[in-house]
Amino acid sequence: MTKIGYARCSTDDQNAASQIDAMKAVGVELFEVEFMSGTKRERPALNMLLDSLQPGDVLVVYKLDRLSRSLKDLLEISDKLQSKGIGLQSITQQIDTTTAIGRCFFSIIGAIAELEVCQIRERTAAGLEVARKHGKLTGRKPRIRPETIEVARTMIDAGKTKTDVCKALNISRTRLYELLA
Repeated sequence: MTKIGYARCSTDDQNAASQIDAMKAVGVELFEVEFMSGTKRERPALNMLLDSLQPGDVLVVYKLDRLSRSLKDLLEISDKLQSKGIGLQSITQQIDTTTAIGRCFFSIIGAIAELEVCQIRERTAAGLEVARKHGKLTGRKPRIRPETIEVARTMIDAGKTKTDVCKALNISRTRLYELLA
């Protein structure tokens, strides 16, 4: 069993030393360090590391959020590791999928997180439905209010050029024509 570490910092200004020190303390000798946001789906160092892992290896991270910021992405990575017979260990969360309890705990955390995502969607949909029933507008607010359109018409009727109106309202000429149509 080879433990291989993955450390990630969001920017070049940050330092991965604390992540590496924690991994060394649990027996990790090989590391891959990446300086990139965890929200990016394509992380070259992580992808290369995932492709190089062999069955029986253990991928060690300081925290799960170093591996991914998205639950969906985290679960996909975990499934990929599990299908290849590779373990996952998170030092600070004390998750180790090389043990039965660790796999169970990881699955429970994933299920709870997924449940929360579904509940948020349901609450949002219910709130939007209630708002619609009460005549509230939903969705993006119009960038230009109707009063602004009237101001534009008044300015044009007063003899202002369309260029002056556009500058005063901070809109493009195309947008002005769309509003006046």
